[in-house]
Amino acid sequence: MPIIYVRAAARDLADIGSFIASSGGDELAFLRRLRLRIEHHYEISNPGVAGRATGTREWLLRPLAYLAVVTWNAADVTIHRVLPTASITVPRGLFERTPDENAP
Repeated sequence: MPIIYVRAAARDLADIGSFIASSGGDELAFLRRLRLRIEHHYEISNPGVAGRATGTREWLLRPLAYLAVVTWNAADVTIHRVLPTASITVPRGLFERTPDENAP
């Protein structure tokens, strides 16, 4: 069961790496930590929460403050975007969630 990164996600990771490097951080170490967080969510079969876009799920990559937008099925997981949480301006509303996520 592979983890598939679409072009936009690969571009996001390249941009994140460039930002980290430009601020004096260790680009490769940071990207490795992001990748390990994504792999962790995948390995534990974490479905995440309902995404802002129809048909997607979201994984919060703590403690790194990034969000992975994914689609998940029995065969694999596709990473569509990897975004810093500070850049997310669309709030998640209560009614966007599936009924089982609204259960007490």
